[in-house]
Amino acid sequence: MELMAEFLEISQQVREIQDSLKAELMEALGE
Repeated sequence: MELMAEFLEISQQVREIQDSLKAELMEALGE
């Protein structure tokens, strides 16, 4: 159960990183 919570937390962090990378990429392409 604890492992599942840890996994979900990591998944959330990964999603946040992907979102910020995507935003940076769009900004770089837009220039």
